[in-house]
Amino acid sequence: MDKIDPTGKVTVKRNNMVNNQQKGIITAREQCLHFARWIPRAIDMFCNLNDTFHIAMLMEEEEAYKVSSRSEDEDVKAQWDQVLSHVYDSRSLFLLPDHHILLGAPYLHTLAHGNLKQQAELHAILAEMQAIMGQVHSDDTSHLKNCIVQYAAPDPSDKGLEPPIYLDNKSHTLLGVNHPQLVAMLCPIKHAKAYHKDPTKVQAELQNGVIKIHSAVWPAFIYEGSPPGKDFDPDNVQEGFLKGYYLKRVFRHIFTSPSSALTADGEMNPVRGCNAKLHGMEKVEPEHIAYVFIQSQFGITSRDKWQETDGYYKYSEAYTRLIKAIREAPDQTWAESLLQWWNRLDTISPLTLTQRADFVKSGIW
Repeated sequence: MDKIDPTGKVTVKRNNMVNNQQKGIITAREQCLHFARWIPRAIDMFCNLNDTFHIAMLMEEEEAYKVSSRSEDEDVKAQWDQVLSHVYDSRSLFLLPDHHILLGAPYLHTLAHGNLKQQAELHAILAEMQAIMGQVHSDDTSHLKNCIVQYAAPDPSDKGLEPPIYLDNKSHTLLGVNHPQLVAMLCPIKHAKAYHKDPTKVQAELQNGVIKIHSAVWPAFIYEGSPPGKDFDPDNVQEGFLKGYYLKRVFRHIFTSPSSALTADGEMNPVRGCNAKLHGMEKVEPEHIAYVFIQSQFGITSRDKWQETDGYYKYSEAYTRLIKAIREAPDQTWAESLLQWWNRLDTISPLTLTQRADFVKSGIW
């Protein structure tokens, strides 16, 4: 097991490093950078680390003043209340990612409470982590674009998308609402039956904005069925919700390897170095599903490059909405059942500490 000394260094042997050194030092800072790869996928896809830490530290200091019994602190307490009053409703949004990030990168907490030099190091590390988070998101997006032909087709071993999509075509203008099968997947679920009844009419309405695709509506592809949402019941909107075949395939692509994406349920055998194992993922959480949902949505649109806003659609709003749909569901029995369903799909056994150390030594993790 790696040992962290008081200076924040972890000494391990590393093979096959770029500089071909036989022995090196993995610092706590480098561990933070490794962990940054996991933040968008499992903690907060749209997390701004500087804002998160700034507000979290203010909240921490506020709590310290609250438990203080010194009368001279009353004015200071009032000042903190005033400073934080504008983010009161958002406190849980800041505390949850902050908590998970500090668990995965505890060195950040040490720096946050250190001297000026350590705090300067904190800001430098957060900037590097933020850049890595953006790169991870970008890499997942670009890799998925090359697999859309298979993942979006109901039965790719039998028949692909019609008309076919050619991977050597750099433009995605023929995707999204301009493709007859993909538009059916992006179609708001409440219009899905109308689309299958008169696809030409509804596709035109989606193209010209009569029917708007925005972050307050669910796309058909997140529902069960082939085509997606074909059995949607407006009187029971939870039935089949977040169980679409395309969503499952993208999840497997990201978390358990692209080669596993098209395997049958229950037949998973994640590769040793998959993202889920490397980062100790023991179960599927709402944040995992939300990240997959956003990647899935963007993956079949006609956009060539990632943008947080696509017309009326705001991806950050859709991301938060999906997490809340599970975590704050009025029917928590349903929410627990949904997560159990996701966790039954694939058995993911996280790497042991020794196995993770091996990956660190080899420079993979």
